[in-house]
Amino acid sequence: MIRMEKIKNNSWLYLIAGIIITANIVTLAMLWIHRGGHEENHNSSNGPDLFEYLSKELSLSKQQENAYRDLRNEHREGSRRLRESIREAKDSLFDMLGQTNIPEEVILQQSNKAASLSAKLDTLTFHHFQKVRAMCTPDQQKRFDGVIRDALRMMGPQRHGPPPGQH
Repeated sequence: MIRMEKIKNNSWLYLIAGIIITANIVTLAMLWIHRGGHEENHNSSNGPDLFEYLSKELSLSKQQENAYRDLRNEHREGSRRLRESIREAKDSLFDMLGQTNIPEEVILQQSNKAASLSAKLDTLTFHHFQKVRAMCTPDQQKRFDGVIRDALRMMGPQRHGPPPGQH
């Protein structure tokens, strides 16, 4: 009788744990899908093109546009490789969900790997825009400094809701 009651109590625990794990996996999958879909479309016809935006705002010459196009292609390739590595690192992290008794240091190590790759992507983007700014005339550099935040927002994930501080 006691054994049957114990099994019944454990069944409820397993059911609740299963529901929580499933909810977390579904939530992570939805976030991953939404984020991944946007990354591929940030320069598509669904929104303004960053290249065209900066070319117009800075009044780039044809020679500058060609140089910027080369920089953009170089940045895209480097970004693509880093994003792929970030995705692989995150996949490795979340593949561990099926394992039990994973030491916290292993989870942290895999999480830090993804974060480190993300920092490399930010650094790559920073240096890319340093190069774009350097190819500009002094007047264009002033305009660049005024529009770069808007340009960076065009690259990032779309926000839902008002900007920070404007609720």
